[in-house]
Amino acid sequence: MRVLLPALVAASPRTGVATYLRGLAGAWNLLDRPVPELDLVTAEAAAYDDLESGQALRVHPLSLFPPGACGRIAALHLRIPALARRLGSDIVLSPNFISPLGGVGLPTAVVVQDLAFVHFASTIPLARRLYYGGTVRASIRHASAVLVSTRVMADEVAEFEPSVASRIRIAPLGVSSSHLATVPERTENHRGRHQGGLLCVGTLEPRKNLARVLSAHGRLCRRFSAIPPLRLVGAAGWDERAFAAALAEHPAPNRVIRLGFLPPSELAAEYRNARALIFCSLYEGFGLPVVEAMRHGCPVLCSRGTALAEVAGEAALLAAPDQVGDIEAGMLRLIEDDALVDALAAAGRERARQFTWERCARRTIDALEEVVA
Repeated sequence: MRVLLPALVAASPRTGVATYLRGLAGAWNLLDRPVPELDLVTAEAAAYDDLESGQALRVHPLSLFPPGACGRIAALHLRIPALARRLGSDIVLSPNFISPLGGVGLPTAVVVQDLAFVHFASTIPLARRLYYGGTVRASIRHASAVLVSTRVMADEVAEFEPSVASRIRIAPLGVSSSHLATVPERTENHRGRHQGGLLCVGTLEPRKNLARVLSAHGRLCRRFSAIPPLRLVGAAGWDERAFAAALAEHPAPNRVIRLGFLPPSELAAEYRNARALIFCSLYEGFGLPVVEAMRHGCPVLCSRGTALAEVAGEAALLAAPDQVGDIEAGMLRLIEDDALVDALAAAGRERARQFTWERCARRTIDALEEVVA
């Protein structure tokens, strides 16, 4: 079997989909089983130079015209079908919701990362919302397999497009261990000194709910004099109005540190040094920062009633993402209770062992082989 994987999302700064592409492709050759040939097509081939190529994985460079988002859309719908035929592909695996319009003359599988454009439409830029609204349902409906990363997402997709319920397969995402050896282990002293503060990871956009997290942190700073700083890691996104308003009302804005996008090795250091990860997003299809933090022994506070709770299991503290007081209470417990922090760090490490890119690749291949049997 030969699989074509259009890796057309921007590779830098690395988003969740870009992380998924690297994780899946990197694990493809590592499985202890025969694997299909994988043709990864990208406009940023250098971003995949460190992956083992030449076995099952081949990276094919593709120039974009015009450059940017319009070029990626044009390549997916106009050039990928012809490339699939030229390479002799048996199936196209679309990693970002949408397969080529009009089909490619062979089976397709589509990965649905989330349905934010349905459930939290107001948090998505208008152009993207319109594009997804016109293409995602058709891609899902015509796909021979639909891959999701959580049971919550499987249920959401089945409700969104009931006709594909029997074709949905769950392939949980993974976390890389490539940087674990480069960062010192967490210690009791790190946690006792709150050395790295409270960490937030994600693109700065409304769905990440950073305005409420800021408000919760501000409340704590009003009540106590020694609250750890809030360290924000992530690229600038869109619509920062609520965030800016919350920051303007924060009593100690110098305790809010924006670090921007960080490469994996520096992000690993942040996880290792943080008192806790605060990831109270309004909505996620999976939530990679949760398992990344757990893998590094960083305790987690995340959102109740979402896919994040499924991913975290019993290894995280949960809060209602729409309740500032609940987020505040969770933060305070993590600041004050060393025994809780130690217990969550240990439980998180154990939980994170379940989430590997090898398992994701194995389940993905199983789903594709069901189609191309």
